[in-house]
Amino acid sequence: MKRFFKIFANAIVAVMLCVFATGFAACNQTKTLEVKFSADGSEYTLTLQLYRNLAEKTVDKIIEYANAGRYDDAVFYMMDGYGSQIMVGDLKADGTDVVFNDFPEIYGEFEHNGYTGSDLTNVKGSVGLWRSWYANGSYATSSTAADSGRGTWYIPTDSVSAYNDNFCVFATYDVDDTANSAAINALTTLFSSSEDYEYYRVYFTGKYDETKADENYGLTFHCVKDAAYDEDSIKDLFKADDSADKSELVRYNSTRVKLPVNLSAKIESVRVK
Repeated sequence: MKRFFKIFANAIVAVMLCVFATGFAACNQTKTLEVKFSADGSEYTLTLQLYRNLAEKTVDKIIEYANAGRYDDAVFYMMDGYGSQIMVGDLKADGTDVVFNDFPEIYGEFEHNGYTGSDLTNVKGSVGLWRSWYANGSYATSSTAADSGRGTWYIPTDSVSAYNDNFCVFATYDVDDTANSAAINALTTLFSSSEDYEYYRVYFTGKYDETKADENYGLTFHCVKDAAYDEDSIKDLFKADDSADKSELVRYNSTRVKLPVNLSAKIESVRVK
C-alpha cells in the first residue's frame, strides 16, 4: 500500500511539473507591450500583443530595446508615398532636433525569406518590422534586404497586401479596444491635416563602409525641413544602388517624410507586461 501511495504521489508531482512547465512555456510566448505616447498635447496608450512563437528573434529584440528605453522619444512619422502606414522607431526627438535611432539588423522572419513563422497579414490592427528592398521597388528581394530590418515599426492604417510574406508582422492590437482606437485615430487624424505636420527630408552623406554595419555603414544622418533641402548642393549625398549586395542600404537614400509640428507625436515609454 505504501508503495502504491508513493507511486501515486510521484505521478501527481510529475503531472504538476508538466502543467507548470507547459504554463511557463505559454507565458514565455505571451507578452504585451504597453506603448504610451503623446499626440498634439494628449496622452494615449496602445497595447500590443507580441507573437514570440511566430517571430522569436524579432520579438526578443523588440523586448530588449523596449526594456532599454530605446523607443523613448521616438517620433511618429509617415514616409512620402506610403499613406497606408505610420512609422516609429528610428527618428527620435532631441529637443527640437531629430536624431537617428539606429539598431543592429534582425533576421527576416517571413515566408519569402525561407521562414514560415510569421503568417500574420498586414491589415489595420497589425504591427510589423520595417526593412529595406531593392531600389526598383520589389519586396521579394535578396537576403541582404530581407534581413535588413532593425528596430523600426510600421503600423498599417489599411490593408497592405503586398507586404504579406515579405515583411515580419510581430504584433497585433485589438482594433475594438477603446484606448487602442483612440490612440490610432489620434495619429491618423494628425497626419491627415496639413496644419499638424511638416515635410522634412531625411538623408545620409558619406562613403559606404561595409565594416561599419552597426554604425550606419559609416554614413552621417541629416534631417532638415523640406524647404531647406537642395540635393544638388549636398556634397557626398549617399545613394544606394539596386545590386544584391547593396539592396539593404536603400534605407539610407534621401526620403521625404511627414513629421508632426513641434515633434508633438512621440513615444513616452514602452513597457513589457
